[in-house]
Amino acid sequence: TLFRRWVIDNSCGSTASNSVRITIINAVTLYTTEIPFEFKTYGLFDLGTRFEVLSSGIITKARLFTSVDEEGSYQVRLWEQTGPDTWSLIYGPFLNWNLSAGVVGWREFTFPSPIIVENPGTYMISITSPSGSFAHSPDFTPIINNEFINYLGGNLTSNIGTVPNSNIGAGDSYFRDIVFVPFSPGTAGVSQRICYNNAPAAFTQSESPSGGFGEPYSFQWQSSTDGTNWTNIPNAISPDYSAPTLTNTTYFRRVVTSGGISINGPQVVINVDVPFISSQLASNMTIVENSSTFLNIGISGGTPPYTINYTCNGVSQPPLTNYTSGTDFFTGILSSGNYIYSLTSVSDAFGCHPGSLGNPITVSATMTETARPT
Repeated sequence: TLFRRWVIDNSCGSTASNSVRITIINAVTLYTTEIPFEFKTYGLFDLGTRFEVLSSGIITKARLFTSVDEEGSYQVRLWEQTGPDTWSLIYGPFLNWNLSAGVVGWREFTFPSPIIVENPGTYMISITSPSGSFAHSPDFTPIINNEFINYLGGNLTSNIGTVPNSNIGAGDSYFRDIVFVPFSPGTAGVSQRICYNNAPAAFTQSESPSGGFGEPYSFQWQSSTDGTNWTNIPNAISPDYSAPTLTNTTYFRRVVTSGGISINGPQVVINVDVPFISSQLASNMTIVENSSTFLNIGISGGTPPYTINYTCNGVSQPPLTNYTSGTDFFTGILSSGNYIYSLTSVSDAFGCHPGSLGNPITVSATMTETARPT
């Protein structure tokens, strides 16, 4: 919402102040109204909460539920699961979150800069227990679920600095949490298959960005030859984008920025056919009248299989489908006369067509049986 102040002077008229934008951030957390079943005092641990990201967004804070006696210098870490039993530290450690005793409830640590987490992904927020005391609930289940992040369980370790990889019980929870701001980059464009040296259909926005730190959203289109290494496309800063003609398979994506935080949109893959040069029926021939023969088509380029349409003396013949270059096909019995075969269209697996359909050929069924070479 935008606000401004309108000032009226009885002598000089009126004027408006600069506009002020107020953005409502729709943040969610793993824990809501739950409180710990108990507070344990076991010594120094790093305690974590595992969670699944169901929709891409931003983590802005870590949260910790403390007892009245908890105090000290806490350490905060964010981990990402990279395999069935492996985790990587992706943010932190933040070693000097100093808290004083006297508070029962949630305490928040604001990250120096927000961090993007993407769907699909599994993460863990871990916070140490410097005073030896920590919140605990067995057989924990969240009271309220949401569509953005999903609680998975609690882990702990006494080896500070390593990933928490065990727990007291399978359902234990240690009241470590995050503040998550959903941020959807929206969608624009669909993957396509195009012919060599053609341009794909324009990438038109079908879903607007939402969430993050709100409007205004800015855009930057990127391209890649491998889907891994990306380059900004000069001057491509609109919600939509029209790509140029392409000669190689290329990946595109739209990067959306809100409040200085950028998130990558889904990839659009443009698969480009190989050059489709030409097609040509096999050469002229003379055969015995009232006999038959085989023809074939030499095809240069394109992606098999092919679909062939052709005529004989101007009459369309049944199409050849799933055709491979050089494969023989049967003419049927040809009575005495000349038969002119012409290609009318050739298309490959991409629906592309060759630069040339070649020249017609003539099959002359004019040879008598007595004239057949021996």
